[in-house]
Amino acid sequence: MTTATLTDVPARWRHPSEAAYCGGCRCTACTSMRYRSAKAYRRRVAATGPALIDAGPAARHVARLMSAGYSAAIIAAVAAVDPAGVLKMLAEPRRRTGRRTTARLLAVTPRRILATAPDRMRVPAIGASRRLRALQAVGWPLHLIPAGHSRARLQWIATHPGGTIPAGQHRAVSRAYDLLCMLPGPSDRAATRARRIGIAPPL
Repeated sequence: MTTATLTDVPARWRHPSEAAYCGGCRCTACTSMRYRSAKAYRRRVAATGPALIDAGPAARHVARLMSAGYSAAIIAAVAAVDPAGVLKMLAEPRRRTGRRTTARLLAVTPRRILATAPDRMRVPAIGASRRLRALQAVGWPLHLIPAGHSRARLQWIATHPGGTIPAGQHRAVSRAYDLLCMLPGPSDRAATRARRIGIAPPL
């Protein structure tokens, strides 16, 4: 392949380049670029390991998060990786994937998801449900809990620990819990009712 025959191919393949070498050009310039690139790659692999590694550990980690109630979409969003790639990894756990992608997925934890997931993406409601019920146990009726949502909405969250809620709602409930959990609430009636049905206080 010569320079004249490369004028109709995409610019990234034009002579002299490594891509042109892969396309069949064996001129001195393209061959030299290919050899230099291959040598640099071998040095990187020796220093940091191969660019592609076994996807098994990352796939198993994602599967554990999903079994805890987190979707592949929210895991991918928090890890800043392609959701389609996560689904392919789960479907083919023996495939190989990039080191950076693997590292990002392994760094995702439930705590990180709850803290950083986009507000509208859904997370398990169990944490918010337990917090609301604990506040009731120390005398805080739902309408006095400053979580930015109606009493009806907080009642739904408190009574549906197996459901899902937007991550933004979870964080709002968590902030209210952190604010009030060590303060006795004004309603003895709410505390008595909560204790009667076995709700545990914060401590």
